[in-house]
Amino acid sequence: RMYIGTIHSYCHNVLMKMDAIYRQYDVLDDNRLVLYLISRYAQLGLRTLQRRITSRYKYFRTIRQVVEAWKTSNDELVDFEDIRAADSELGGILVTLRNSLQRDQYLDFSMMIREVVDGLRRNEDTAVEAIGLLCHLMVDEYQDINPCQEELIRQMHSRSETLFVVGDDDQSIYAWRGADVS
Repeated sequence: RMYIGTIHSYCHNVLMKMDAIYRQYDVLDDNRLVLYLISRYAQLGLRTLQRRITSRYKYFRTIRQVVEAWKTSNDELVDFEDIRAADSELGGILVTLRNSLQRDQYLDFSMMIREVVDGLRRNEDTAVEAIGLLCHLMVDEYQDINPCQEELIRQMHSRSETLFVVGDDDQSIYAWRGADVS
């Protein structure tokens, strides 16, 4: 009755309990996400963003910036509609990317956590039931979590008996990807 694993593998497990369709999804690492964008460059409307790039290698810089915007918006729990309100082109592309990934049955690591967080925030029966047996939660390397992971821990802890975290702010190395030692 004990689950030991990464936060990503735990969320993948929860998603599969929430909906069996997630058992068919492939998980895209960073390189496969880039390849996904390359293979669907025109379909996703990335050419509209390419115009904004003033340096050489516009194609690859556009892909890199969309990947970073995608992961950052998920890691920071930024609503895609809020992004669309501030930047209609980028927001539209992120919404299209989300829909395309779902249609093609892919998840990346950032979306994996966000889907569980969103389900728990909405108090969806399937999400609550998927973590229903949770009694005690222990998180290691707590200093390196991002806001989405923090919200996941908060949501899980509100449904558990105890929370134990281990962290060392002198070892915080992931600020560049959204970790906030505070």
